[in-house]
Amino acid sequence: MSDLGRLKKTYVGYVRPVLEYVIAAWGTASKTNFQKIERVQNHSLIIMTGGIKSTPINSMESVTGLESLEDRRKKKIECQYTKFQHLANHPMYKLITNNPRKWLKRTNLTASAQHIHKSLELPDLKPDTPLQSSIDWPPWNQHNQIEIVKDIDGVTSKKSLIKRDPHCLTQNMLDKKYPSNYWIRSFTDGSASEAVRNGGGGVCIEWPVNSRSKISIPKGKYSTNYKAEAEALQEAAKVLVNSEATHHAKVVLLTDARSVLDALDSTKCQEVNALAQAITTLSLTASKLVLQWMPGHVDIFGNDVADQLAKEDGMMEQIQHNPSYNEAKTLINSALIVIGGKNTLSTTPRMPFTSSQGLSRSQFLD
Repeated sequence: MSDLGRLKKTYVGYVRPVLEYVIAAWGTASKTNFQKIERVQNHSLIIMTGGIKSTPINSMESVTGLESLEDRRKKKIECQYTKFQHLANHPMYKLITNNPRKWLKRTNLTASAQHIHKSLELPDLKPDTPLQSSIDWPPWNQHNQIEIVKDIDGVTSKKSLIKRDPHCLTQNMLDKKYPSNYWIRSFTDGSASEAVRNGGGGVCIEWPVNSRSKISIPKGKYSTNYKAEAEALQEAAKVLVNSEATHHAKVVLLTDARSVLDALDSTKCQEVNALAQAITTLSLTASKLVLQWMPGHVDIFGNDVADQLAKEDGMMEQIQHNPSYNEAKTLINSALIVIGGKNTLSTTPRMPFTSSQGLSRSQFLD
């Protein structure tokens, strides 16, 4: 590891976590106090890059790959505010939904979040459902006929497959482990424009009788790649459950969404609760159910069909829905990445003064 790498690892692992303790509270901090925090990172950038005081901060951030604390502050404030909106039983929920009290010089979380929201041109992130609780355990752990496979012959990423001819390796895996004469093979794919908008999912099911079913699933105006992939799997599971051909049959769900498979193995991810339940229901009718990772775009016919369906769905008219909390976080992070962190908002907004007694500023000061 280079000197820059060691210094960056030290800063990110030990220094920045201390700086960012209760970072969401920076939304009400004065500009002077926030600049004191920024000064620490700026000095760290000089140490890491060997720059001098006149070296532009933006250049040093580009070299090190570090975000500015201002951008990180915006993300944390927006995410924290959105989270409180999803927690109807939390004490903060009433404070942010009612008209917050306005102070003489300092602002509040609601005002800061709304100002940042407007500057980033984010969509309406108001929740339509509260945060869900995660499942106590992956339900398929109780069913021996369900298996999640995240590799092909020990290879766990498409990058590692490149040296070994990914098409041949994947096709051999399908022919040997899931021969089409004995398995129902369901290929799924999902995509979204810029990974966060106009999502679409595609499903291509290959039945043992040499027939195929194609399913298109538009996923909404504000949909992430992750959600599109997960809901494509969920739709495939629902279609298979309703088919008599699935009863007592062997079924494999093939996806290139490794992150979704990882989430299904986790007990902390509530975003895949609906998918987990759909898979559990399918397992009750199938004699064997496997969720198999495979690389995308390696000239496998079923996967190519699903990919094309997903892209076509993304270009269709989309139904707008209120994003979930995790989708809202992705939209917030993406908004800052797209504009390179250089927003018009540079300071905490100052709110128009009103006192609780209805006095004007001059009357209040008198």
